[in-house]
Amino acid sequence: MGFTDALLWCLETERKMNDRSGIYGFTQRTFAYNSNRIEGSTLNEDQTAALFEEGFLPPTEDIYKAKDIEEMNGHFLMFNHMLATIEESLSEGLVKAFHYELKAGVFEDRANGYAIGNYKKRPNFVGNI
Repeated sequence: MGFTDALLWCLETERKMNDRSGIYGFTQRTFAYNSNRIEGSTLNEDQTAALFEEGFLPPTEDIYKAKDIEEMNGHFLMFNHMLATIEESLSEGLVKAFHYELKAGVFEDRANGYAIGNYKKRPNFVGNI
């Protein structure tokens, strides 16, 4: 068994056992935190870990944005979908399925009519440009 096979076996075994203490949990937390941080999430690493491990955020004086929480949860789901389909060839349909998992639970995106699980239909804007 090569390194990649061993890693995939470990990720999938820990996921199935709901073991969040090993490489699966580390990868979920790190990947979700960094990916969402690039997109402007206000959740820090400890908050991301609590959301993944416990399913809730710790009490604090901070204000949590619903979108940040919804996107983080979507990221966890998308990662699991990615693991479940790791043997499939990357395809347009699979990329759209990943996007659906990522964004389907984000109220703001659904309410604004974003193309969840599909190609966007609106141009990008920065400011008024």
